[in-house]
Amino acid sequence: MNVGIDHRQRRGSARRTQRRLRRLSAAVLSLVLCGTAVACGSADDAGGSEKVLTIGLPSGPVSLDPSKDSVTFGNIRPLTNEFLLHQAADGSIQPGLASSWRYVDETYKVFELTLREGATFSDGSPVDAEAVSTWLEYFSKGAGAFTALMGTVEAVDAVDAVTVRLTLAESNPLIPYLLSESANWGAVSSPKAVASPDVLRTETVGAGPYMLDPDQSISDKKYVLVPNPHYDKPDAVKWDRVVVDIIPDANARLQAQSTGQIDVAWGDLTTVAAAEKSGLEVVGLPTGTGGLIFADRAGDGPVGDVRVRQALNYAIDREAITEGLVGENGEPTSQLFATDVESSLRDHYDYDVERAKSLLAEAGYGDGFAVDVLTYGGYGVSGTPLAQAIASYWSKVGIDAKITTAPTAAEYAEKRSSKRYPIVFYSVPTGPMGAGYKMALAPTGGLNPFGATDATMTAIFERASRTNDAQVWNELSQRTVTEAVFVPVFNALRVFYYVSDGVAGVELTEGRPEYSWATEWSPR
Repeated sequence: MNVGIDHRQRRGSARRTQRRLRRLSAAVLSLVLCGTAVACGSADDAGGSEKVLTIGLPSGPVSLDPSKDSVTFGNIRPLTNEFLLHQAADGSIQPGLASSWRYVDETYKVFELTLREGATFSDGSPVDAEAVSTWLEYFSKGAGAFTALMGTVEAVDAVDAVTVRLTLAESNPLIPYLLSESANWGAVSSPKAVASPDVLRTETVGAGPYMLDPDQSISDKKYVLVPNPHYDKPDAVKWDRVVVDIIPDANARLQAQSTGQIDVAWGDLTTVAAAEKSGLEVVGLPTGTGGLIFADRAGDGPVGDVRVRQALNYAIDREAITEGLVGENGEPTSQLFATDVESSLRDHYDYDVERAKSLLAEAGYGDGFAVDVLTYGGYGVSGTPLAQAIASYWSKVGIDAKITTAPTAAEYAEKRSSKRYPIVFYSVPTGPMGAGYKMALAPTGGLNPFGATDATMTAIFERASRTNDAQVWNELSQRTVTEAVFVPVFNALRVFYYVSDGVAGVELTEGRPEYSWATEWSPR
């Protein structure tokens, strides 16, 4: 059971989009146009030049420190920080820096892992139990987007040189998942760097196959990675250099890739047709739910009233927005957290302007109100365009949504935590629902800057964590819908990668639908 992912819905969408996402022929044109080894990073030229992989992303990391970063650098982080555990393409958790792991108790509170011997950080220090314990304690005291996913850490103990024991205050059946690449907890960094955290702002000091070259890198512009001379698995180093170019505009990224300057890039629904036409391989799955979250849902303002939140859900025409923004690549939904249990939650909020007006009047806002909305420019149509479409419908019931777009992930995180925006863009992991709860609904969650709480929701989550029962997780999903925590609009194809001919191994699967780790990519 993979709680939190509706495989039935995904398979249906995947079949409908399979023809549009077929694997295409080699990008001959980009190779012809490419004039330098750097531009055509993944290919060896006739002169035997170095193998360079160039990746195009819409945004850089919130921070190079994994404990402070969010999802935007997910593709890249495994290159610099091998994780304690590895999430394989089929979704299974496999060995990473740890060779074995287990829950010590039956309540999912005490977790133990055994490290492989011989791993070394890029500064030459060993990856041992003391180093891992130091990292996990450091992470638990931070305020990054992933910190709340683990819950309250009571203790981290180095049992012996290679054994680490993690003890939590609350049950958490997701620890193996959180120690994999799907969250940053397992991105262990050197204890020397942890002792001087400013180092992690400008360098990567992990135990992965590569490390950042600060002299060649420019924050939020370009990141250059070179092989880690201390990496204990040299055969896994497939590139002589990895270059990450930050290009916020989707059309500009596609242009750069079409002319051979980029090998793999984050795609966007607005450029899919052009990418296919240019001969690029398009890799994507229908896994992304687009919408907004009522961040100040427990406050004294308008969105603190459930009737207002419900009204704003009734006020939008999901079918029209979906058709206008993503067409056949998406399906309307009122439900953010899909589960393995059938329910009618996807159609819970139909388009009903009169009902929306009635609820607003009942809540004392018959004349409407103005509200600040924060969105993010790096998620294509699911970011600012979607927020603008929602706002246009809200205006018909008297709501003046004042939209602010954060162009970078770092600025979005900073503005979100400022508590100036009662409604914000969300990006919740497509993995287990428990991780989504911790990020968006838990009082300390990164997407819950106002610390909103709901006693009923908390009780359901605690029961779900203890039992890991799909029916209980579905109760939690129902509660988020009826309490109108979110404004989901569509479950859509999330196009993550355009791939040029020189790179192999870039794939998305139902078991791991959001990311293809760059450590798995190789020269073709």
